[in-house]
Amino acid sequence: MCSIVDADSADVIFGEDPPEGAARFLRWLKQGKYRLVIGGRRLEEELQGTSRETQIFMAQAQAAGLVWIENWDRVNEREAMLIQSRSCASNDEHIIAVAQISGARLLYSGDQRLHADFRDANLLNNPRGRVYPRSGSRRQQEQLLRSDDICVTRRCRPSNG
Repeated sequence: MCSIVDADSADVIFGEDPPEGAARFLRWLKQGKYRLVIGGRRLEEELQGTSRETQIFMAQAQAAGLVWIENWDRVNEREAMLIQSRSCASNDEHIIAVAQISGARLLYSGDQRLHADFRDANLLNNPRGRVYPRSGSRRQQEQLLRSDDICVTRRCRPSNG
């Protein structure tokens, strides 16, 4: 499954001493079975505002093949289309664009409006987007991370795992 991490949560996951739910997500990502998806001009700008630890992790994860960089021109075009159509309740059209293009259907974010957009069948469908329950129980988190029904494309899997 491909996942997307909102810049508002990157330092929570990739920074020093993440909370248990974030650490569980990070361990899942580091297993190497699935990828984190990024892309687009706006996402690059937001990542520049993250901590040094997050930037180091992202560079290492890219080198290890744990990050899929979606075509930035396509993401930027889709983002512009979403902005023009006013389809999103949040101001995170770039994340919805990455999800639509890449097939990523798992989001880690603290932004409630983005949660609503990510779960909106008019924006993401077949399968619908799902949000990692940051404050959910260990069982809820682990169950979601074991789910195989939220990846639309094969490129989400960097290994044969």
